[in-house]
Parts: sequence; structure tokens; C-alpha cells
Amino acid sequence: MTPETRSPGPGRWHYGWAVIGSAAGASAFGGLLGVLRALSYSPPAWGYAATSGFAGAAALALGIKALRRYGSSEPSGLLSLSRRSVKTVFAIAAASQVALVGIYGHLRSFRDVTDFVRVGTSYGRVWGIDPAHLTRLGYDGQFFFFIALRPGSLPAGGFDDVAMRYGRILYPALTFMASAGRPALVPWALLAVNVVAISLTVVLLSRVLSRPGMHPGLAWLPVVFAGETLPLFRDLSDPLAVLWIALAIWGVSSRRWAVVTAACALGMLTRETMLGVIVAVATYLVVDGRRWDAARHVVLALLPFATWRLLLLFWLGSPGITENIHAQFGDFNSDALTLLAFDLVFGLIPTLVLGALAVMRLRDKESRVDPLQLVAAICALGFVALFILKPRDHWADPWGALRDAAPVVVLMPVLIAHSRVSAYAKVAITLMIVATPLFLIAARS
Repeated sequence: MTPETRSPGPGRWHYGWAVIGSAAGASAFGGLLGVLRALSYSPPAWGYAATSGFAGAAALALGIKALRRYGSSEPSGLLSLSRRSVKTVFAIAAASQVALVGIYGHLRSFRDVTDFVRVGTSYGRVWGIDPAHLTRLGYDGQFFFFIALRPGSLPAGGFDDVAMRYGRILYPALTFMASAGRPALVPWALLAVNVVAISLTVVLLSRVLSRPGMHPGLAWLPVVFAGETLPLFRDLSDPLAVLWIALAIWGVSSRRWAVVTAACALGMLTRETMLGVIVAVATYLVVDGRRWDAARHVVLALLPFATWRLLLLFWLGSPGITENIHAQFGDFNSDALTLLAFDLVFGLIPTLVLGALAVMRLRDKESRVDPLQLVAAICALGFVALFILKPRDHWADPWGALRDAAPVVVLMPVLIAHSRVSAYAKVAITLMIVATPLFLIAARS
């Protein structure tokens, strides 16, 4: 077989269609489960279940359409740069996320979208939340919910660390705008912002990975990796933070440095982990002999963050840079060890593989002169270092490592470009693909 007629290798074709098929199949299952769950309610929750059912049917239909149109070729056909295919990619990703939300809600027997917030009893009573929506301890998403529900309100005992929670302001701010300030729409807006964030991440990755020598099917990893879907299920800011990483990587690949700086600035208002991207981009610019551009990038990327933290210092008496949290949030019952093992396997292994790929890229002379490869490798090493050097208390949260591994979905596909997918990378990708289905089985908390 000549090189010109060689069929796509398993690193491209197999995993790309495996992810697309998994998303469409899981969405169809979510639609069926929605109908069955609706019949079991008294009275039946038709509106809530119909949303999941419709999303499942839509994702399955779009998946079948994509398979019929592009099934005779590798996934790069679906991930071309045409407007029509971009819309299809976004639609499949969004419908799949909505269907997965429906599956999780049905497995947890949620009766209302507010249940996804995981409001703890102690904080919920302070904010006057309906007791039917309260859990024993709650989780981090409740504080984004409170800020978007009543911006600027500071009831006594309403936050664990109010400055730190307000420091990550962008997610609740976008939620407030999406809900038009209507409290009844805030829980829906929390989910909607993350669904759009994950879908846009897939679109941006599809554009980056459409370059020659890359594996475009891996752009679908954000749809199925539990490091993205878990925060979606619990109204956390991680998908939005990953979106800004993807936007920055896309900006680097297209040499749009203003977009890169803007993405870094928005990312710093979402989660401080974006600092690794700022450092990586500045490092490349310095190596490229553009020291003034590097300095300007750092200043502009950090300016909104510094300004907002200074305002918090005057308003709340603290910039919220350090975390003063002495308790972890999560109702894990007797399954804590099982969940922690799940978290380490599906969070730690992909992260370590990402670090190994980054080292390989930095040792390669060609990669060191490619801005995309260099920036992605430095970012990856930064995220791996943050992952490993987390305080010991962080590991008390069985889902912490999985959430910290979320940037892997953007950086790993970039770092395995221009090469065959190695065995350990295939293991990590496989783990990422099966993580969400297993999470839906294991997540009993």
C-alpha cells in the first residue's frame, strides 16, 4: 500500500469515530431514560424529561447525519472549517451535553434543575433556599449560584471564603447575564453557560486540529471526559476555564496574539490556573526575541485580574488570592474510597501522560520552534506541576483531581500531533472516553 493510499491509522480514525459514536449513543440512551423516568414520577415531570429526550433524539439524528455524510472518510471531514460543519459540530456537542445532564439528573432522581447546584443545608438556610433542594454538605457550585442569584449580597454565614468566591467572578457574571437577572432562570443559566463552553471548546479544538499531521477526532474529548462533564453536572466553572485555554491555543495556532491575551485575561477572572498559559505564551515570545511583546502580553493579561482583586480588597478586606477553606464539600457517604480511586485513575493517569508528552515535545528540536507545540508543552508542564503540588487537604475532595485534569482535553490532542499515537497515550485517551459512562455508574453521592 503506497503512502498516498494508506488508510487513516487508529490514532486518527478509530478514536475520532469512537467518541462521536459514544456521544450519539449516550444521548439516545438519555432520551429513552428520560421517558421512563417521566412515567415513574407522580405527577410525571414531563417538561423536565422532555428536554432530555429531545436533546437525545437531536444528538442521535445529528450523529447519524454526520456518519452518513462523512463516514467513508476520517473525522477530519466533519471537522473542516466550513460554517456548515462547524454548526454541526456545535449542535452535536451541545445536544450530547444536554442529554448527559438528563441522564445524570435521572440517575440521581432530581426533580428540579436547582438540584444540580448541590446547595448545602447550612448555606441554603442562610440564603432562603427551598429545603427540598438542599443536601447535607453541598459543593462548590452553590457559591456561584448565590452570587448569580443576588450579586453583591453578603449575608452572615453565606460563604466559606467570600473574597475567594467573588474572585472567580466571570462564571456567575455570565450566568447572571444569561438569566437576565431572573432568579428562576439562574439554575438553568448555570447549566447553559457550561454547555455552550464545552461545545465551543470542541469547535475551537476542531479548528486547531484541522492542521496537517494532527488527529482531528480528538477534538471530541471534551464531550465525554468526566473532567469536563463532572463540573457540568455540578455547576462548576471548570468548563468555562477550559474554554479560555482552548481559545488561547487557537489564537497561538493562528498567530492572533490579541485573542491569546484576551483569552488569558478572561481565564484569570474564571480560575487562576490560567496563569500557566500566560507564562507559556510569554516564554515563547521571549525565546522568539519579542521581549516587549511578552511584557505587554503579561501586563494586559493580568490587568483585569489585578484590578478586580484590588476592588475586592477595598470592598471585602481581602483580595481573595489565598484560599481560607478548611472543609471540603461533597456528600460522599460510604463510597468515598471508591470515588477517590476513580478520581485518581481517570484524573492522575491522563495528567501524567500529558506531562510525558510535554517533555518529549520540549526535547524535539522541531517542536521547540513551533509556537503551538512550545506553548502547549509549557502549559502542560505547568498544569502537571499544579496537579501534583496541590495541598494535602485538596485530596480530601474525591473529585478534585478529576477537575484539575480538565485541561488535558485541550493540551493532549495538540501534543500528540505530527506523530503516531503511542501506547500510553492510547491508554490515556481510552480512559478519557470511558470516564463519563463509568462516572454515571460510580457517582452515587
